[in-house]
Amino acid sequence: MGSGKSTVARMFNENGAVIIDADVLAREALRPGEPAYQLVLTEFGDEILLETGEIDRQELARQVFSDTAKRDALEGIVHPVVAARRADLLAQAPKGSVVIEDVPLLVEKSLHPEYDFVIVVTAPQSLRLSRLMNERNVSEAEARSRMNAQASDEAREAVADVIIENSGTKAELAKRVKEVWLQLQRLTSNR
Repeated sequence: MGSGKSTVARMFNENGAVIIDADVLAREALRPGEPAYQLVLTEFGDEILLETGEIDRQELARQVFSDTAKRDALEGIVHPVVAARRADLLAQAPKGSVVIEDVPLLVEKSLHPEYDFVIVVTAPQSLRLSRLMNERNVSEAEARSRMNAQASDEAREAVADVIIENSGTKAELAKRVKEVWLQLQRLTSNR
């Protein structure tokens, strides 16, 4: 969290990649009328609802990042829905396209062997913490709790084919993304 993987995904998209964002799919799964919505309400209760009838994702996150059993319950509901939608989107991707999947729990759920190429976006912990607090408006304690619930930097880097460091300027990041994009295009053209 806070490393900038969504920013990197947008940059890949600007270069022509098809993006499948697991967080977006999870948010869609929690919309009223979607399959996971009622199951989540049954599991967590109406107190996680906003006045609009939508699930308060910040409250839900607060609960699941401090309770492993609740996090497991939420993942058990949402992950199958996300997996089904992911399969649909992969089937719809144009032949020969570079598909970038933004998967936050890739290492935690040992999903990396399913992918041809793993890109890990990193940034120093202090910078990630600052980004979470400033850009997502969460307290330091909550930000640390969320970060501690995730795989370590070492575990992520161990499964990476490429590491993109995101502690510099946007221009430096865009240059590195372009380098990796060219590498991905070469890999795709060799298939």
